Amino acid sequence: MRILSIDEVKKILRVAGEKSQRDALALRLIAFHGFKVHDVVGSPSRRRENNKWGRKGGEGEKRPLKPELVRELRECIGERERGKILDITDSRLLQLTKEYAKDARISDPKKIRPHMFDDFWADLRADQ
Repeated sequence: MRILSIDEVKKILRVAGEKSQRDALALRLIAFHGFKVHDVVGSPSRRRENNKWGRKGGEGEKRPLKPELVRELRECIGERERGKILDITDSRLLQLTKEYAKDARISDPKKIRPHMFDDFWADLRADQ
């Protein structure tokens, strides 16, 4: 299993940030804040309701987020109180991740997947 390096993550995030605040935010939430892809893009069973993150109809998970990140989230979310965190599908996030990896000149960009940012997070946490 390939784990992205911190340099690769930063390069991809830089390219994503140049093109789309939403896309960069999605990848940052996964890479540096421990969100899963389905938390961010909102699969049918994962939703944001009443300012809690978690399973629809279940107990929400609380995640400590810095005020500047909360501000960015509010800019992307707008006034929505329900639904997915960001307005993007998992398949589109996959396409964009590959595109940003290619533009960032990461080796084998077609093999870069959004879940690799989750693996990066797990590896980062294990090192602490």
